[in-house]
Amino acid sequence: MNTTSASAASSATPGTVSASAHATSVPDPLATSASPSQAWIPLDPAHPHTSTPLYDVAAIRAIERAGLDSLPPFTLMARAGAAAADWVARHAPAGKVLCLAGSGNNGGDALVAATRLHQSGRRVEAWLTGVPDKLPADAARAWAEARAAGVPVLAMPQDESAALPPWPADCTAILDGLLGIGLNRPAQGQAARWIAHINASGIPVFALDIPSGLFADTGAGQPAVRAQRTLTFLAAKPGLLTLDGRDCAGEIDIAPLGLPYPPADAPVQWASPSASTLTSPSTAQSSAQPAPPAPVAIVNQPAGFAASLPARAHAANKGHFGQLAVIGGNVGMTGAPLLGARAALYLGAGRVHIGFLADNAPAADLVHPELMLHPVARVAIGAMSALVAGPGMGTGTDSAAALETLLDASLAAGTPPALVLDADALNVLAADAALAARFIASGLGMVLTPHPLEAARLLGTHVAEVQRDRLASARTLATRWRAVVVLKGSGTIVAGPCMPSMPSMPSMPSAPSTSPTSPTSPTPPTSPTSPTSPTSPTSPTSPTSPTSSASSAPSASSASSASSASSASSASSASSASSASSASSAPSASSASSASSASSASSASSASSASSASSAPSASSASSASVVSVVPGVSGVSGVSGASGASGASGASGASSASGASLPPPPPLTINPTGNPALATAGTGDVLAGMTGALLAQGMPPHAAACAAVWIHGRAADAFVSAGQGPAGMTASELYGPARQILNALLRGEPA
Repeated sequence: MNTTSASAASSATPGTVSASAHATSVPDPLATSASPSQAWIPLDPAHPHTSTPLYDVAAIRAIERAGLDSLPPFTLMARAGAAAADWVARHAPAGKVLCLAGSGNNGGDALVAATRLHQSGRRVEAWLTGVPDKLPADAARAWAEARAAGVPVLAMPQDESAALPPWPADCTAILDGLLGIGLNRPAQGQAARWIAHINASGIPVFALDIPSGLFADTGAGQPAVRAQRTLTFLAAKPGLLTLDGRDCAGEIDIAPLGLPYPPADAPVQWASPSASTLTSPSTAQSSAQPAPPAPVAIVNQPAGFAASLPARAHAANKGHFGQLAVIGGNVGMTGAPLLGARAALYLGAGRVHIGFLADNAPAADLVHPELMLHPVARVAIGAMSALVAGPGMGTGTDSAAALETLLDASLAAGTPPALVLDADALNVLAADAALAARFIASGLGMVLTPHPLEAARLLGTHVAEVQRDRLASARTLATRWRAVVVLKGSGTIVAGPCMPSMPSMPSMPSAPSTSPTSPTSPTPPTSPTSPTSPTSPTSPTSPTSPTSSASSAPSASSASSASSASSASSASSASSASSASSASSAPSASSASSASSASSASSASSASSASSASSAPSASSASSASVVSVVPGVSGVSGVSGASGASGASGASGASSASGASLPPPPPLTINPTGNPALATAGTGDVLAGMTGALLAQGMPPHAAACAAVWIHGRAADAFVSAGQGPAGMTASELYGPARQILNALLRGEPA
């Protein structure tokens, strides 16, 4: 596996390098580090002051090259191995450690770790799956030094017909150094056999940089090692946190290897689609000083949204916390809007209504009589602060009519409500191009919350394509729909385009400064874990038939959009994600962009020695200035700096709206780290939609509201499981209490 670099953040609790880790014949490279005691940083999903940046393979290679150019040979590998040895000593059970080394530099890291562990007195064996004479220079040196130090080392037979050796009877931990971040296709042959052998062992596995077989950029992993814990080098990678990543990586620690972390003077400007590197004000005037690589996303942590949470003053009343209506509940599905509306009460919405489509809907909620229940035609849409449409709505003509009425009433309101589109509302729009075009052109602040199948319908493609590169799929949807998109699943992605500020809520009395403040980040962070997904995510490597409604989805020409993300918290970040080209039946949007060096979905840049996943949707290498045609009747938007339009399709800072007003850059892609399999049950998506609507009703901007709701929703499930009551058998309504406790802890500035 390849080494990567990052310096420990001062706010994190770092690990320490044991004295025994320094006992080596190699001059200690850690002595050259600015902070040698900071060996690794735990990735804390609840860290209140940090939004962890995530770098794709191309960016990691650039960081690595900079380190290699500035340090003596072998330094980064020696540091990686030393950090790994101390990390294993800290976390692995007592007993023999089997260090499995592949044929690349990741294997070299494992060999250095074996040498360090052996010199510290730990029982260890090292197995090399490659050919010693064909190792890269640094890995060959690590192999030679392990043998010279007396480490029991074995070169494994290369015959694929031969059985793999049994694991030593006294082995208590496996250090996975088989494959690194350079993997660009599913593991095959002998590598796949070793992965299966590791997973069948029942022995705790500790992965170096990334679990072998997992794609660093996308999280696709079939097959991939399932590790208990992963020590990732230089910086965290998005694939560790989404799709198969969370099942494979386990707990994640980041080892900066003495290099700056996050990269110093990170860029704060947005790159146009033609830019191959990003620039910051401090470096823009000097072509000799290239800007550090930009993160492709950030981890969704409270630092990114806490400052936007609705504070509460003593003099406030229910009117200060908004009015929400949940629209849905057709025949046989009246429970869905009830779940969402009740969740909204628990997250602080001032008043909550339900508009039922079913004629025989309940007149009152005896469990929560605070809710106001109406036939859908009786809901005063224009009086609402926010709307949630879709839970239990159905996909008939009455549902489409309800959505059209909702849209007309929202546009006629003096202050249009913010809007969450969930579940069947998304399915109706996927099948009705004209209605979809009206929503896209409306200018309303919208949050779309699709699971992978719903996202595939909206894009007119297959579930497998959506899952193949979840970051690119989310960014494509956000750009096309001019909305914040919450792509649910393991490692939920939150993406947003350039959007004007939402209308403000009624002014509130000043409240004491008790709500948490994020010292560095007014913008929301990433959305990494899986709120809800009614359908099992399809393996990224297995083909899936198109959905039945794909042919009638809103039409779209092929789109490949590279969009940069804004900085958040300590990581000043710009993210680029190339969008997957979709079928001609998805919402009409054509944008061309040239892939940046940090694009997560593009094919590997020539500067990178290892490409990202070859199965990812390819980014088009198109012109540097192309106009996006979204839907008939909707004005075009540009994907380059300074051009006009309302969508922020890859636009640089300074893009303008159709009216000429300057729009902010799109917020960063975020990946949510909270949540667990307990959420894989009916109704949890309705609860998430209601939580999002509640925060919108209280005046949170759409992206911040989405990030906060996703994080709280997943954290509530984590609390439930931590109490020993899950993951099996949790019901959606059991999220309410923990979610309320978590929200109030955040409002008090306490750990949540």
